[in-house]
Amino acid sequence: MTKPDTIIYFEDIPSITECAIRDLKRDFPKHRLISNSGTYKWENEVLKEVGGIERIAIILTDGNLEQVHGSDIIERFRQLGYTGPAIYTGLSRLSEDNKQLYIERAEKIGQGLIEVVKKHIQH
Repeated sequence: MTKPDTIIYFEDIPSITECAIRDLKRDFPKHRLISNSGTYKWENEVLKEVGGIERIAIILTDGNLEQVHGSDIIERFRQLGYTGPAIYTGLSRLSEDNKQLYIERAEKIGQGLIEVVKKHIQH
């Protein structure tokens, strides 16, 4: 069985993604980090890069991404069989239906992000 070793971070502002990836790399050095920022890769492209749904340890998404809402991405990954944790990093309110897709909300960057991720994956 493949061990989940990949953290996926969906954010459409490159400077935020750079800070978040830097923080995540520091605290989770054994995990691969994949983001869509700057390239606007969505679930199909990210899944190819990951190498399979079973490799995903956690997915973090902003709410209002450039072409789609973060909850749409989580819903699609759930349809593909992802059962792991999803963290919402957006500022906008989630509908009750969308709240059920996520396990928790976190800050976009910094220690607030790291502490939430630590609760949900092994490092």
